[in-house]
Amino acid sequence: MNVRAPRTRAAALFVSASGAAGLALSPPSAPAETDAEKFPGQPSVENVSPRGWHRGAEVELAIVGRGLFAPKDLLFYRPGIEVLSVAEADTRPMDDRERYDYRRRKQDEARRAKEEFDAEALVYPPKESKPGERVVAKLRIAADAEPGEYPFRLHARGGMGSLMTFWVGSLPTVAEDEPATRGGENEAAEDAQEVALGSTVNGAIAPYDKDVFKVRASAGQRITAEVEAVRLAISERNEYLDLQLTLRDAGGAVLATADDSDLFLEDPYLSAVAPADGDYFITAEESVPTGSSRGPVYRLHLHDGPRPAALFPPGGRPGERLKSRALAADGTELGEFELKLPEAPGAHAARLADGAPSGTPVRVFDGTNVIEAEPNGAPDNATGAGASAPVALNGILAEDGDLDIFRVRLDGGKRYTVQLFGAALGSPIDARMWIAPADRPDKRQRSDDCGEEELGVAMAESVRDRLDPAMTFEPDAGGDYLIGVENGRGTGAPHAVYRVEIAEASTGVLTAIVPRRNNEPRYGNRVQVFPGGRFNAVVALSDAFGSEAEGEFELVADGLPAGVTLKAPRFSSANTRLPVVFEAAPGAEPEAALVELRARPAGGGGALPGGFRSTVPFNGAGGNRYLYHVFLDKLAVGVVEGAPFTVEVDAPKAALTQDGELPIQVRVERRPGFEGSIEIDAPWLPPNCGRSSPIVLRSDETEAQFIVGARRNTPPEDYQLALTAITREGDRRTGDRVYFASTPLVPLRVVEPYLSARMPRVAVEIGKTSEFTVTLEPITEFEGRAKAVLDRLPDGIEMVGGPVEFSPGDTELNFTVRATDAALTGTYRGMRLELEFTDKGQAVTQISGYGTLRVDAKRGKVAAQ
Repeated sequence: MNVRAPRTRAAALFVSASGAAGLALSPPSAPAETDAEKFPGQPSVENVSPRGWHRGAEVELAIVGRGLFAPKDLLFYRPGIEVLSVAEADTRPMDDRERYDYRRRKQDEARRAKEEFDAEALVYPPKESKPGERVVAKLRIAADAEPGEYPFRLHARGGMGSLMTFWVGSLPTVAEDEPATRGGENEAAEDAQEVALGSTVNGAIAPYDKDVFKVRASAGQRITAEVEAVRLAISERNEYLDLQLTLRDAGGAVLATADDSDLFLEDPYLSAVAPADGDYFITAEESVPTGSSRGPVYRLHLHDGPRPAALFPPGGRPGERLKSRALAADGTELGEFELKLPEAPGAHAARLADGAPSGTPVRVFDGTNVIEAEPNGAPDNATGAGASAPVALNGILAEDGDLDIFRVRLDGGKRYTVQLFGAALGSPIDARMWIAPADRPDKRQRSDDCGEEELGVAMAESVRDRLDPAMTFEPDAGGDYLIGVENGRGTGAPHAVYRVEIAEASTGVLTAIVPRRNNEPRYGNRVQVFPGGRFNAVVALSDAFGSEAEGEFELVADGLPAGVTLKAPRFSSANTRLPVVFEAAPGAEPEAALVELRARPAGGGGALPGGFRSTVPFNGAGGNRYLYHVFLDKLAVGVVEGAPFTVEVDAPKAALTQDGELPIQVRVERRPGFEGSIEIDAPWLPPNCGRSSPIVLRSDETEAQFIVGARRNTPPEDYQLALTAITREGDRRTGDRVYFASTPLVPLRVVEPYLSARMPRVAVEIGKTSEFTVTLEPITEFEGRAKAVLDRLPDGIEMVGGPVEFSPGDTELNFTVRATDAALTGTYRGMRLELEFTDKGQAVTQISGYGTLRVDAKRGKVAAQ
């Protein structure tokens, strides 16, 4: 449960010589409100510290960024953490890079003064913070909180901050403590910090640094070390620690090393059995030194339990007590464990003991569990004869070139989803899969890799789970079918487990928020609406895996803050993008909530399976490749302080014709003191529609026309759209000092053109005029008189006379053009007719009749060669 914080400026964080955090009260003050405080904009969170703590404890969390004025709450996407208080801090501790530089500076000063450097006596003074830069939150972690990642957002006066993560561990947390020797570092065995097995170290590595820790172990006792670094999701950019681990005995002999892992990608783990009683040393250092000073933190778990690379079988039924073997990457069997599986279907992490710091991926699926029986590499010895869907097929590609074949019974006339989980389980395979009738094993439907629809997430460009194949399958007839599984890399491994889940397909719709800009999900993907205001977004719609949704649907948002409503058009399965507007009542109180955004049949009924699914990428490694993703299944919606302006629009009275343009009148009203420029744009338009360049209203401008155009292939239907107003100033990437406001949804009808025009080929001699006739073919009736002008004439060509007027029923228009001496000879394509009609008192423009114009030289004169 989140407890809203008191609205006071209060505690400031300081750090003592030992690095322990404490609270110091700030003196009361009432400085004049700065422009940044008057119009704070959405907060930009850059970092949090510490990145994690153990369950059952209280911890103070320092949040760093800009625009963090009047913090109200932290919105966690998972239960298990209670927010006791949150307030601005007037001072702050040095971050890890600042402490590193400060220590080096003091060390250099001591060397120049020929004095002994005493790092243990070094006091790191607190740093003064500018308003809105630092927030301190006090958290209480439940004793039964599930260890792992807890995404959250800061809810402040001006909006909700960018997505950050906090990690909960099961082992007691200690801070890295670098000793006085060797200049206050722990880079060698003699300086190693002693840590008990069964502890988690919150550490930091400055560029080109390394940390060494000492543990005591008895002969035969297991020593396991595992790291969270890349998974801490420090930044969306290439600013992370790619660590490697080394375990040595007291004599310096290497017992184990680890760099990267199939299970945790760039985060390594190692595990070895102590050969004798004594001290052992674990070194953490950068695998590839980057010199990055932004994300040098890590969490190192040290314990004596097993750290399996995989479990087999890797899943079972909901609520089942599953007996599963723990497998190490080198083939070692770590024992058999009984796992109590959750009731909820899908992906989970199973911990082998209550004190285990992390889990191993397992799947929960309500179907018969079939375990492969070797040999099963040919149709006549396939595993699973007699099993029928829903069914889960479990196997290990243990040998190079291994092929596993299963036999299952499927019904004709049904549609099945067939989905393999391998890479998603941390398995070292890029699996391929095929399915074929048992009596025609050569008639195969193949699958290699999968996409967003099969994964049930949005914007998952480089998620490793895409390596897992998936398909929908509709048997021609009922009977036995063969499913084959192999590794596309051709290699095998003792822990190369996989699981194929086969179920009858059901109807479902997935939703996600489309980013306003590339690489924005961390900062965007949230709705911030002010009292009496509106916030518009574009919702991405997709069928859930195997779904074939038919009919008309509507969006529903469950759990919205009080006073907030969702306005959205109805849609069909053909729609992939939908404009929506969130509105807050004038008296809505500041509040934030996590919302279920689902589809249901139009007119009511139960919500369809699926709902909100989104991925937020972190640690970009170039080429649209990210090393880590945070998965979200709820949309953050908050009521925040109002933008310094409002925007309204006049709903168009006229229809937009195909091949036509329609102006939409927009007005903005600024609050006193705000003089920034405002950009008006449409985040969504009907299919095959375009718009003018975004309108920019300077400080002295309040109204403008936004032009929407439709092409000839725009479907003639009734649509709705909303325009966004956004400040030109501020940082669009982080959201700092950026303000949004929205118009309501307004109707936009697209209709067939009033007429089509056929233009002849026209020739004109320089210095003379030429007359020609345009033929009109009526399509849609119009009222009153209309006007026509020639558009896109080449330089030096003039239309003689004003616009040509015409009435309904006219079939011809006569035009005259003149070629001046400035004209150049040649043939020009692209001349067209611009038609202006009046519909319900509003001007409507239609483009029609493209033609060719040839300009000839004056007769009697020879053109220049």
